[in-house]
Amino acid sequence: MNRRTFLIKWIGGSAAASLVGLGIGGFIGLMGLHEGSIGTILPSGLVFGTVIAGTVGLMQGTILSDRLDGLTPNQWAAKTGVGAMVAWAVIAYPLRELTAVDAVSLPGTELVLVAVGIGLAAGLVVSFSQWLELRRHVHSAFWSVPLLGVAWGVGAIVFFAANEIVQEAGSELAGVATAAGILVLVASIVASIQAVGLVRLLPGTLNEQSPEYQLGDVTAH
Repeated sequence: MNRRTFLIKWIGGSAAASLVGLGIGGFIGLMGLHEGSIGTILPSGLVFGTVIAGTVGLMQGTILSDRLDGLTPNQWAAKTGVGAMVAWAVIAYPLRELTAVDAVSLPGTELVLVAVGIGLAAGLVVSFSQWLELRRHVHSAFWSVPLLGVAWGVGAIVFFAANEIVQEAGSELAGVATAAGILVLVASIVASIQAVGLVRLLPGTLNEQSPEYQLGDVTAH
């Protein structure tokens, strides 16, 4: 798999899977948050993580399994799902406050800071969980952790900045279509940033033959 093929599969696959995963899982999760009780928040977080594992996790795991001996889609999906559940717990309160119907609109600078904080926290948690699997297969895998954190920090800015467009949609159908477009855009941005780092970590994506890119079960990175 060359660089171009990997980028197309990773970005396109991640965006499509995120549309379903974040669209369905995120909707259920937000419903649980705004119900306002632990009895709904916890189950919604579990559902969110499970949906993300079954969509984004499986899609990305399938792509990675083509490049890494010993890595299976289920392993990657499971760690992605666990990371998503933990990340949901971390960002639940600020996300609830920011998406409430009666939420006060934040000034531009403050909104950016809050969005970056939410995205960075979620990205770091998920990528750390994924790193627990990735480190077993590639050298210097820890670089994937801050990379995904930055990617989701950028993606969160776009998401929250565009949220007003959804609210101003002329109809419910237009709002759903706009939200779907925003999710695809955000997921594509996140996947693109993540892919830039992964092509330099994964064996075969750059057609490198040096020991640095050889497959192996590596335990210390």
